[in-house]
Amino acid sequence: MVLVLGLAAFVSFGLHELVSVDLGYHLAYGQWMTRQGEVISQNQFSFTWPGWPFVNANWLFQLGLYGSYALGHAVGLSVLLLLLIAALGLSLALYMRLRGMGPLLTGLTLAAVALTSYERFVLRPELVTYICLVWTLILLQVRDRRPVGAWVGLAVLQVVWTNCHSYFLLGPALLGAHLCWRVLHVAAARAARRSAGDAGRDLRWLAVATVVMRVTIAGKNCLARIYLTCFLLLFPVT
Repeated sequence: MVLVLGLAAFVSFGLHELVSVDLGYHLAYGQWMTRQGEVISQNQFSFTWPGWPFVNANWLFQLGLYGSYALGHAVGLSVLLLLLIAALGLSLALYMRLRGMGPLLTGLTLAAVALTSYERFVLRPELVTYICLVWTLILLQVRDRRPVGAWVGLAVLQVVWTNCHSYFLLGPALLGAHLCWRVLHVAAARAARRSAGDAGRDLRWLAVATVVMRVTIAGKNCLARIYLTCFLLLFPVT
């Protein structure tokens, strides 16, 4: 019951006016791409410097945003905001449960997160970053049980993240930090002549995942390389 109330409180902070100052240009870019059928790579709306080339790291979010607006106008945008916040809350709850937290503590933590973070619950692509960050942690948590599935999940996650928000570099940074921690853990265990578990396999998994996530974000206009998903499926897990 507390978990349900915590989730409800979390999502309720999305019940407000659409106040993002970026909303207009994100919608305009999404509309332009929908009509032109290509990713916008030049500033089409600048008065002082029209046609200035730039890398649009938000194009996928902008398409989804405009699609929601085309379907339901302001109501469609509000529904999209609530869905993103609900996805974030459910993702956080799943991660906390995987870490062994009970329903009571999970629900209370969700309420605390909402109370301290509600100012960021606006319809901006950074919401996608929050969701992707949590799912990176989730996939790291389940990598021992489903190594290949976690690899594929990280690749697909990074493809979406790279094309939704410019903070996508947090993905490989988080994996790199986790890899460094694991190396230090293994080194400390060996120095103390203690078992570090299946360290070799885990280190190989983290190293490949870090490199793959970094390579995935390379490419013109941040268009991620889909073929990396196929590479992950073929890569040996032992």
